Amino acid sequence: MTVERRAHPGWCPAAAVALVTAAVAIVAVATGWPDRVAGGPSPAMATSGISRSPEIPKLPPGALLILPDGRRVGGTRGSYEFGGSAADVPWLPTSALMPTALPADSPLSVGFNDGSAVGEWTASVAAAADAQGRDSSGVGGREASQPPLVQVQIGGIRQGNWVLAVRLFLADGSGDGTYFWSLEVR
Repeated sequence: MTVERRAHPGWCPAAAVALVTAAVAIVAVATGWPDRVAGGPSPAMATSGISRSPEIPKLPPGALLILPDGRRVGGTRGSYEFGGSAADVPWLPTSALMPTALPADSPLSVGFNDGSAVGEWTASVAAAADAQGRDSSGVGGREASQPPLVQVQIGGIRQGNWVLAVRLFLADGSGDGTYFWSLEVR
């Protein structure tokens, strides 16, 4: 006697293989199986088995240079330490900055763009040709022992092409940042 085997009318072998493969993958990820077999987490999976984006570093607020005519020019952030993140950028050359024209000996103000109070600060300039800022000169600063400020005042800068670097410390002690501007002083 011969028995004929018939597949169920809704049966599809490829669908069954796909379903079993998906079930195995779900169980493997949920139990951490790929991590244990490979000796560590796979690059695409966090240890929890869920894909995560890389953590975005916390940055100190930006800084604004306020010119005598009222223009506000955002600085380019260099070195900073804030919220557990840090970067070390000793100097930015003129070629990395947008130039800002201003009259010689103009008083300048700098502050955080969100209005945060400034504690300690320092400012220096170097000739635009000095791409590493090795011959920079101090043009202002103060220690943290004085009352906080919203903006710091920098004396006038003589005629020439310069890179201005200002390091601002948040008065609450949460961090600091150094900001750069390319100045064309006429």
